[in-house]
Amino acid sequence: MEIGETVSRITERFRPKEGLPQIHYFQMYLTGRAGQDGIRIDTIRQPTGYLQELWRLAGIYFMAGVFDGHGKENNTGSKIAKIAFEKFQYYLAYYFRQNPRANFEKALKTASNWTDQRLLKSEWWQNRGVCFEMVIAAKDGLYLVHLGDGQTYLRDNKGKIQLLTTPHKPPGGRVAGILAVNRSWGDGNVKKTVGIQALSPIPDVIKKHWKELQGASLLLTTDGLPSLAKDSIPEALQTKLSQDFQKKVRTLMDQRNQAHREGKINVPADDVSCLLLEFK
Repeated sequence: MEIGETVSRITERFRPKEGLPQIHYFQMYLTGRAGQDGIRIDTIRQPTGYLQELWRLAGIYFMAGVFDGHGKENNTGSKIAKIAFEKFQYYLAYYFRQNPRANFEKALKTASNWTDQRLLKSEWWQNRGVCFEMVIAAKDGLYLVHLGDGQTYLRDNKGKIQLLTTPHKPPGGRVAGILAVNRSWGDGNVKKTVGIQALSPIPDVIKKHWKELQGASLLLTTDGLPSLAKDSIPEALQTKLSQDFQKKVRTLMDQRNQAHREGKINVPADDVSCLLLEFK
């Protein structure tokens, strides 16, 4: 994928089994300086990986997330997201197989830890890492899994917008003088230097009951959009990541990149990945 390329798609409405809430989802990916973002979506209608088993074991029927990779090479976002998402599904299913009545939050945190341990066995993940915002829809509610510096916003059925997550940032600025986050998967070389406590793979987990989400929408975004134009979050939610909104964000990215080329700022525009969910 070339720098400046835009990938966007509006996916058809998804109605799950047994009268569970209908989910409409929209996605936007604008490539910035690195091409290391990725978006993954899995539904019980056309399941991939382990979702069919997760439906049987734990009533999970929809999983999706935005992934923000970092590290050695550019243009690896799709690969990073695919590997990380599929490993997490595998270990979540494995945990529920061993613990059929497990607490959901404990299951998600344990699976996250196991995913990181597995990634760290690969040389490929020694100089790469990933942060993410993920949602998991189950019979008893929606679970938000947050790791790193992305953000998730809730717009309730009255139009009020609330930031649900707090970015995982190190108090000293950067971990080992390299990473601007203190939670991630991967980053093996940094974890060898500072230890797992300084760069944790354990996410925050937030549960929302379906009654709370009736008529609401949820915006998951990597740090690219908030760092570029934080005041655009309400518009993103209101317009459902429309083509006009995407053009506006791309213009802001182009302006930032031009300022970088002219030496006015130090950092060019980052990738911007967003996933918007509506609940009916």
